[in-house]
Amino acid sequence: MALIVISFDGKRVLFSEPPRKFYMIHVSLHVSNPAILPPFTGKVVKSLLIKGNPDLEKVFKSSTPGYPKPIHITPLGYRRRDKSVVFLWKKDRSRYIEAKPGRQYFFIVSCSEDVSTMVLDSIMEINGVKLFNTEWSIDAVTASTHDLPSSKPLVRLDNAKSVKIMFRTPVQPIDPYKKTIYKRMNILPGILLGYNAGEITRMYKRGPEYWRILDILNYVLTESITYWKTVKPIEILYDNKLIPTLTGYVKYWITLDGVDENSKILIENILSHAAIMGVGSSRSIGLGHIEIKVEH
Repeated sequence: MALIVISFDGKRVLFSEPPRKFYMIHVSLHVSNPAILPPFTGKVVKSLLIKGNPDLEKVFKSSTPGYPKPIHITPLGYRRRDKSVVFLWKKDRSRYIEAKPGRQYFFIVSCSEDVSTMVLDSIMEINGVKLFNTEWSIDAVTASTHDLPSSKPLVRLDNAKSVKIMFRTPVQPIDPYKKTIYKRMNILPGILLGYNAGEITRMYKRGPEYWRILDILNYVLTESITYWKTVKPIEILYDNKLIPTLTGYVKYWITLDGVDENSKILIENILSHAAIMGVGSSRSIGLGHIEIKVEH
């Protein structure tokens, strides 16, 4: 059992329960013939997974108040010759995306152990599925598992100077302070990582103890002033709706002075969860996929 104890004003509070297992599954696949795809191909990945296992439709539609969906996907992607990754989406509704035979595509699906069996069953059934006027065939599947919270999480901040969070797909931050229809398009650490902080500590309701966790995030991670140049607001088109998002990357300077070891481990677990399950909202349609680079 991984226990994280944080001290608030001298009061020691237990924030974690036994760790949960999180899966990160990389699926490589190709198409049989050219096909026109939606402008945001997270729609393709979601449709493929539901085709493979119709029970997943309930997971994607889950709307239990206060409880985030236990699944995160990316849009379709492919690797250029220089090995860089391109995820397929367009901001302009007048442009289209063409799937080409002979090119290997991939997507990543991450999930908690609650739905892992359904997700794995779905992936195994995708081979031969006909969707968007083409047939999809699986080339390879690789998976990694991670137990969180952990005393040795995926992301470590020992002797680290900064951490760089790169938005590999558009990101839509949540508002961790109040429920509202208005979007808080802000990269303050406690906002960008608010979903992950709630999942790691299992605080699913907004309130003072949860907000104190965000205060720790905001103390340890300080956004570089260059984010004005590296983060860009953009709208993506999904199901004929424009969704406001952010693209680019943000760098945070790390301050661990006065922070106890348990608080440091908590921040590391929150960052590790973000690297696996994404950040912000609408992660189940392909938003919020990030990559984290710790710089020493």
